[in-house]
Amino acid sequence: MGVQLWFHANGVDESKVTVPYKLQSKGLGNSQVLPRNYTKQSEIEIVLKEIAEQVAIRLRRIDKDACVVSIYIGFSHNDDHKSINASKKIKPTHHTEDLIKHVIDLFRCKFNGGSVRRIGVRYEQLQKREYQVFSLFDDPIEMQKKENLENAIDGIRDKFGYLAIQKGTSLMEGSRVRQRSKLIGGHCGGMDGTK
Repeated sequence: MGVQLWFHANGVDESKVTVPYKLQSKGLGNSQVLPRNYTKQSEIEIVLKEIAEQVAIRLRRIDKDACVVSIYIGFSHNDDHKSINASKKIKPTHHTEDLIKHVIDLFRCKFNGGSVRRIGVRYEQLQKREYQVFSLFDDPIEMQKKENLENAIDGIRDKFGYLAIQKGTSLMEGSRVRQRSKLIGGHCGGMDGTK
């Protein structure tokens, strides 16, 4: 252990740079620290929806479906609530509307009030979109319309920027998407869905 500590202290790294690094992560996510304490459930849900949408865009870019939705809710230091770490298994999807619904359902099930300061959304157990499974209750025509609409919105945002098409909630108090889309570099925290 002493030799390893000496190597770290002196900047010695014997790893082979010719061996490609394999990403260990099996999911995509985003989180943010809020500029103030959010106490209204409606404001917290606006931010959750914005993050869920941004991660859904990233999910579609890599052509994957998520099988698990996870949320993280961190409370203010002045609040004596325990942080919420919750996840649930879902039918594989990459559709924004479906993922947002699961995120909000999970949040409403676990949240009992408090001053929220940190929020995160993560999609895990990603699988390649090689085929699509329909249930008896799914309408394939409606699903194709939804797919076409999301592709069109993603295309417009890729060409003209994320703010070219916004939801009306982005103008409401508590929304963070407009402010975060103006941040530079790593300060926007995985916001490649907003480029």
